[in-house]
Amino acid sequence: MEDNLRKQYSNLKGDYQLLCEEIIKQLKELIRESDQKVNIAVPIEYRVKQWDSVIGKIEKYQLDIDDIADINDLAGIRITVLFRRDVVSAENIIDENFVIHRKEDTEKRLSENQFGYGSIHYEVSLPEEWTELPSLNKLKGKKVEIQLRTVSQHTWAASSHILQYKKEQDVPIPLRRSINRVAALLETVDLEFERLLVEREDYKQDMVDDVKAKLNVESLRNALLSEFPRNEDSNEPYSELLELLSNFNINNLEELNSLITNYKEEVLAKELHQLTSRKKALDNGEEVVGTTVERTKKGVFFTYLGLVRNLLEEKFGDNAVGKAVNNIEGLTNFNRRKKMADK
Repeated sequence: MEDNLRKQYSNLKGDYQLLCEEIIKQLKELIRESDQKVNIAVPIEYRVKQWDSVIGKIEKYQLDIDDIADINDLAGIRITVLFRRDVVSAENIIDENFVIHRKEDTEKRLSENQFGYGSIHYEVSLPEEWTELPSLNKLKGKKVEIQLRTVSQHTWAASSHILQYKKEQDVPIPLRRSINRVAALLETVDLEFERLLVEREDYKQDMVDDVKAKLNVESLRNALLSEFPRNEDSNEPYSELLELLSNFNINNLEELNSLITNYKEEVLAKELHQLTSRKKALDNGEEVVGTTVERTKKGVFFTYLGLVRNLLEEKFGDNAVGKAVNNIEGLTNFNRRKKMADK
């Protein structure tokens, strides 16, 4: 039996690697295009069990199997998100787009004397219509396990794996208070982040009507999202943008809205010009300079830094704005890092 399973494993390992890579590729695209925000904490990762782990599991649990595919965690994908609400959003995306063979919240299977973490475990395969593509046909029916959890849940899972404390009686008595305290703290982190996010949303609602209030990171971002919802980059230097605007006496929403209203049309015309040349380069198979292929396909060129700078240049001139940018250390360092990252 072992020789037969080992031969199956050798023949199918590459297929399971391809399956994981395809699911991760699709997940990234689905998350990017979804209306449901998912904050990925670390890059989505996968692994295909090594043969030693496979045979070890078979022997440990005395499994009687003839098909290597009967090992449901032969291939696994891990998605680690920042917040609990991200888990819900990611769940919805997975539920709506993949064939679900099994779904379980592992927290619900823990007894009172067990330490644990509440992650969501899936067993999924690709939709049949996807596997009709010749390149994916051999993946039809093959399953992969997906683990979905928050950073705090992942911290607990990784730590408890090293400590090997699964039940309370496994923990030396002098350490029980400490480990219970750690478990409670990690759960509190998730709960407090959720409360912070709710308070943040409430604050954003309250500040809409207060146009005279001093600009801050939240009100600046909210105003830019309202006017330019598709332009935000993943790493906008909001604190430095506040300083740049303040240099030109733009300190509240009323003054910012006036700047946008008066010069938005000119700046969007500039963006269209830049975008047209990048799309042409992309169509010709040439390098896209000054932005990314992804943003070009999305139909945006300026980040919020670029938009604010161009709005200010329309009113105050290139020289004045350039000088102000050079005097803000955070912006010069940001631009330097950005150029290095784009190379």
